Amino acid sequence: MDYQSGLQAAATEGEKRGVKIGEKRGEGRVSRLISLLLENGQIEEAREASKDEDVRRKLFEKYGIE
Repeated sequence: MDYQSGLQAAATEGEKRGVKIGEKRGEGRVSRLISLLLENGQIEEAREASKDEDVRRKLFEKYGIE
């Protein structure tokens, strides 16, 4: 493997790791939000949050979920 190929392989591997970390973080945020809503009896908001990205964003902000 030459230098350029090594750099490309490292970049690709780093990107894959970044995607996995991002997915895990996003799943955690959604899980915290849905749990919070369900614990507070907000079934309809939980349902909407599970389907609509804009609703999730607003609720993340409302509840301070980062």
